[in-house]
Amino acid sequence: MSEPPLVSVVVLTWNGRDLIERYLPAVVERTLAHDSRHQILVVDNGGSDGTDELVRTRFPRTRLVKIEENCGFGGGNNAGAREASHPILLFLSNDVEPQEGYLDPLLPHFLEPDLFAVMPRSLIPSREMQEEAAQRLRFRRGRLVPAFDDRWAEHARKPVPILYACGGMSAFRRDRFLEIGGFDELFYPAYWEDTDLSLRGWRRGWTVIYEPRSVVHHQHRATMFRPGDSERQRRSLITANRNWHFFMWKHLAGWRLWSRYLGWEAAYLLKDLVRLDTVRLRALWAALRQLPSALSSRRREDCQSSVDAFSVLERFGAFEWCSREEENR
Repeated sequence: MSEPPLVSVVVLTWNGRDLIERYLPAVVERTLAHDSRHQILVVDNGGSDGTDELVRTRFPRTRLVKIEENCGFGGGNNAGAREASHPILLFLSNDVEPQEGYLDPLLPHFLEPDLFAVMPRSLIPSREMQEEAAQRLRFRRGRLVPAFDDRWAEHARKPVPILYACGGMSAFRRDRFLEIGGFDELFYPAYWEDTDLSLRGWRRGWTVIYEPRSVVHHQHRATMFRPGDSERQRRSLITANRNWHFFMWKHLAGWRLWSRYLGWEAAYLLKDLVRLDTVRLRALWAALRQLPSALSSRRREDCQSSVDAFSVLERFGAFEWCSREEENR
């Protein structure tokens, strides 16, 4: 059997010096313990807190990629992917701590010819070690929304296909990542780009796998949400809702889904107007301002894909109401 390929670990950070100090030592130690030829890149994504100097002085076995302006999650990771030297890209957020031996079960999957990505078992210490891979998408009340499935988490103890790999702690085949353009920077600065990327891989006939024997710990949202910063949290909520529209516009198909989406969205907006809650309205307006870019991305995806998005989402149980309707006929 061939040896597993080498990996380039890309650690993206923006003004996260404290997180780099806390978690990068484990990344370096536990990655290079597997093979000293692996590469670790720290992408300083337009930060101004001295992270670049910290990395240069305290972590000589890493390579610093300095970006002058914040390119967001997708743009920063794309920059790291372009600088990477090895055939496997492993993206780690600056708040992720890989556990010992995490690469041993992860990399052999890349010997499979159809593989696109592998996600390890990601546990959230602040949520009693909840598993992130147990987040699945369901089409409910006109929206594709994450839904936690604890039964799946309890029984998924061997490698299984999953709909999407979380972008902050997953490995991708570099040539295929670059072939489809990496993370779509339409989703700047963050949210939904990893789900979009995995779905685009499935639509090309590639596979995404969950590997529970590889374990990382994720201090969930330590990067995006800081204590006491309510305005930043509100902006993040608007951005997440805007990007949800982008995802729907890129992949939604069929009159049944579109009619549910439009009908429920109108109801949501009316309800929010009565309550004087402008988050959803501001998100929709921000999305509409970039509608031409979203439609261009959709056309490009439809031309390059061999599988429609509905079939992929249906495979992973996103449309359970469709199955019930068919059974009742």
